[in-house]
Amino acid sequence: MIGAYVSEEEGEGVAHIVSVFVLRQFRGRGIGKELFGATLEKIKQDPDIKKVVLSVNKEQIPAVRMYRQFGFQITGEKPQLLGDGREHLEYEMELTLKK
Repeated sequence: MIGAYVSEEEGEGVAHIVSVFVLRQFRGRGIGKELFGATLEKIKQDPDIKKVVLSVNKEQIPAVRMYRQFGFQITGEKPQLLGDGREHLEYEMELTLKK
């Protein structure tokens, strides 16, 4: 699964990718890459979107690697309380779209 939205509160032209997830038994088959690529292509169709942002637990090395393959760059780090009830360090990543 994957989600994306455009936030009106943060100014125009920014899309957020959230909740990228593939069930463990289906990982390693390229499903995440297909979902991510299709979502990114849909976002790129909107001429008003100039930047795509996401956050990822820095311990999720395969996810960080995939986002970099799509051209995302790490722009910062922040602590975040995650579903396991513990605080983890997350990378903030972004991709500037050429329009």
